[in-house]
Amino acid sequence: MSEERRPADDTALAMMAHLDLTMAEIGFAPTFEAIGLGERVDVSRLVAGLLLRVSQLCDGFAGGQACAVAEMETLRIPIDEFWAMTRPKDRVEQRLRILVAAALELELVERMAPRLDASTVEAASDTTSAWRIVDLSSRAVVQELKTNPDRRDSLSLYARRVIGEAAVLVQGIVVRREGMRLALTGGLDPELQVSTVVVDGLLAAVATRVGALGLSV
Repeated sequence: MSEERRPADDTALAMMAHLDLTMAEIGFAPTFEAIGLGERVDVSRLVAGLLLRVSQLCDGFAGGQACAVAEMETLRIPIDEFWAMTRPKDRVEQRLRILVAAALELELVERMAPRLDASTVEAASDTTSAWRIVDLSSRAVVQELKTNPDRRDSLSLYARRVIGEAAVLVQGIVVRREGMRLALTGGLDPELQVSTVVVDGLLAAVATRVGALGLSV
């Protein structure tokens, strides 16, 4: 693995690991209302998958877990702020929020993979949990709109808010972290011209996925 690519690989691994960790710890909490045993099992499987992926991503660091934790710590504040600024009021908003987070990770993986080391790509390649979160959450949102169509406007507003905070999260890390710019663009991009285009496309893809559920974003 070449040294000049290390910042991109470490930042990419840390971003995904911290996002997965917080999706597992925060994304499905609180419960809000009682859910059926079947859904509880589904959520438990998703959380287990996310935590397993965190372990795999941390194993991808050349410096081991200590390096992984140190790199993840540098992203803790912006990621924690994303969750804090998007607190849901009910279970459907909860599902919508974690859908955006999972979709964001999927788009990041797709755009970063061509510029990362093969070992990093291997560590990040299993996105099964993210896809399952998108599926579970999409079904919850679609069912809510079918049952309570009058919620379309309020859920659309909440979705725009969450996507807006996701934009703040990614843009902030791109500005501050050379490694993220390298991972997304393959270059230092000091003027952020290329990074801005890539991030805009990434967020547009997330918005398209959410909009496909019937929301106005």
